[in-house]
Amino acid sequence: MDPDAPALPAPRESVMRRVLAALKAWGTTPCAHCGNEPVARPDMPRGTIDGRFCGGCIARCLDDSQRDHWCPIDALGAAGG
Repeated sequence: MDPDAPALPAPRESVMRRVLAALKAWGTTPCAHCGNEPVARPDMPRGTIDGRFCGGCIARCLDDSQRDHWCPIDALGAAGG
């Protein structure tokens, strides 16, 4: 950090409480595929890939090059999610 930079004002306590509550609520949605990890983007609707699956499951789906690979992530993607 630049010691000569002006200090930023501290956020209000009410704002911080709302942000913390939102983060806690978002983190409780488990991945629809593995059920072990939280979804990649809890702020996205559950009908989207990032709002329904964790980053690890999405990455494994994208990295799988088998011709017969088909998983729930592919199915949601094919449906436009």
